[in-house]
Amino acid sequence: MYKQIMLFNKNINLEIGNVYVIFNNYLLQEDKLDQSEKIFYINLPFYNSIKIPEYINDKDLSIEKYKKLIKKYNLEFIKPQEIIDVFNQLVYAIINEIESRNIFIIGTMGISFENIKLILKELINIAKIHEKIFVFVQNESKNLNIIEKVDLLKLNDFETWYVNKLENNDDNAFVFRQRR
Repeated sequence: MYKQIMLFNKNINLEIGNVYVIFNNYLLQEDKLDQSEKIFYINLPFYNSIKIPEYINDKDLSIEKYKKLIKKYNLEFIKPQEIIDVFNQLVYAIINEIESRNIFIIGTMGISFENIKLILKELINIAKIHEKIFVFVQNESKNLNIIEKVDLLKLNDFETWYVNKLENNDDNAFVFRQRR
């Protein structure tokens, strides 16, 4: 089953139960985003996207709560720890919203190459089991507007698939830079 949403001024059909990556190096503040209450925008350079510090500001960030969420969603590769870095804050925000949102549009700002791969691995199972759609937006890419479905084959050859689409083939390319 597919769900159509407007993302960056385009109507896009996304298959429920899947994870996608958008390689897009031309994002503008004015780009239109679907404003449905069931879509969760986080860590994107848009005024209507939630910033991670704003999201976690009034949340229970205890290791016990994080551990329960990790266990509840059967995460294999992410271990509970203090939620002080951007990676764990982003993972916490995503899994904390799974029951109330259907579609997640996630920016990669501040997330390293290895951590993007790790999150994508975890989200493949969550998407299928909970019938959700996850879209990672990587704007430091060679390509203008490509959306690709993530699968285990792509993750097994992550460097070739993901890194070769970036402008700079170094780890710094994985920082989603906000426009000022």
